[in-house]
Amino acid sequence: MGAEPEGEEESPFDSKGDPRVHFVMNLILSSIFAYIVLWGLDLIGALEFSTLRLVLGTIILMGLTQVLVLSD
Repeated sequence: MGAEPEGEEESPFDSKGDPRVHFVMNLILSSIFAYIVLWGLDLIGALEFSTLRLVLGTIILMGLTQVLVLSD
């Protein structure tokens, strides 16, 4: 209010957020997506579902997400 210059209000979209929250959200969403893809591939018989493939798929998706997000 009084401390901010006129016309320069802080927007909630200006905040980068907590990187730990970003990491956990990335982990959860990447693992869900990898699970769905592997389940679908197992359903059609293209690839057998395994925990190792789920972990590797999650790590690859998390890495790709980090590269794309930090490429600004």
